[in-house]
Order: sequence, then structure tokens, then C-alpha cells
Amino acid sequence: MKKLYIAPFDCTIYIYGNSERKRFDKEFMKTDDGDYARTCGNGVWIGEHDELIGVCYHEAVHLVDWVLEERLRTKQGKLRDNTEIRAYLTEYIGNAIRRYCCE
Repeated sequence: MKKLYIAPFDCTIYIYGNSERKRFDKEFMKTDDGDYARTCGNGVWIGEHDELIGVCYHEAVHLVDWVLEERLRTKQGKLRDNTEIRAYLTEYIGNAIRRYCCE
């Protein structure tokens, strides 16, 4: 498991790789339902998939929405709201997930 601290928002994201599914499920009170990736609050698990890098960024978007709602108390609503901050956070979080789960 990798912890990713995001200083401007004073929060931590928890990234779990393929072999850490049971730990993710236990810590985030989830059950194994055959998914190849899952985000729950500030935690993400990435399993095996043909397009794994795309999956990393897909899940990063869910984490970004969590960060903005939990730390800034914003509701995402319209897609044009907060686009620049969402883009930078998605890149930052997605890259961290990719490095931990794909390299």
C-alpha cells in the first residue's frame, strides 16, 4: 500500500495494488465482487485489466471528486466547475497510482 499525501488539501490517498485486494477490502469494508478496480472514499485498489493505465486515471477522477468534496466541501455538479484544479489533481493522483500499480 502506498500513501499519497496531498499537502494543499491536507489529506492522504491510499493506493493498493493487485496483490493487496484483501487488505483494501478489509480496511474500506468492501467485499470482493470481481471488479478489476475500485475506489472507496480516499482509497483505491487496482487489479488486472487489459487497459490498466486508463483504469488508473479513471479511478483517479473518483479520488479527485472525493478530495474536492471532502476537503473543499464543493459539489461537483456541472462539468465546467473546477476544471483546472480537477485536471491537475487527476494528473497528479493518476500518475501516483500508475507508478505504484503499473511499473
